[in-house]
Amino acid sequence: GVRKGDRVALVLPNCPQFVYCFYGALKAGAVVVPTNPLYTVRELRQQLADSGARAVVAMSKLYPQVAEAAEGTQVRDIVVTNVKEHFPLPLRLLFTLARERKEGHRVDISEDARAVWLRDLLRGAGTRELVRVEPSDLAVLQYTGGTTGTPKGAMLSHRALMANVQQCRAWHTTIRPDDRILAVMPSTCTA
Repeated sequence: GVRKGDRVALVLPNCPQFVYCFYGALKAGAVVVPTNPLYTVRELRQQLADSGARAVVAMSKLYPQVAEAAEGTQVRDIVVTNVKEHFPLPLRLLFTLARERKEGHRVDISEDARAVWLRDLLRGAGTRELVRVEPSDLAVLQYTGGTTGTPKGAMLSHRALMANVQQCRAWHTTIRPDDRILAVMPSTCTA
């Protein structure tokens, strides 16, 4: 499993899985490495190697590229999820019949000892011991846009994330706890 300080790369678009894997990794004391799902195998391998990622969460359609990119890196676990997992039942069935295989979302991970389906992992999840996380602990390794060459990992602490939350609360005073907000920027957005 993931331990405190492990790097967990999220190779996901904006989706529910990104949100709960992001916060789940933080709660486990891991360091989240948001990774652009549009990266080539070479770009992905470079980021996995540079970050020291031990685990990757990826969409099924991206699994072949992720599995290839993980070769020769420290990645020991690849958690695979499918875009349809949070669709309403009628849409999920329609997607399964009409698009899943045709668009490359249906993959066989049975031959890869590193790979497991996220839904199976969640099904078997039990209670875990709480991990103590300090404000100064590394929370996110956010790679920059790489305008001067290869992207570099900017280290964000838990304190920095909380400061950002406090800034947002101070600036956006009309937002209430039950409000819903549409996030249009990619979750992996780099500056």
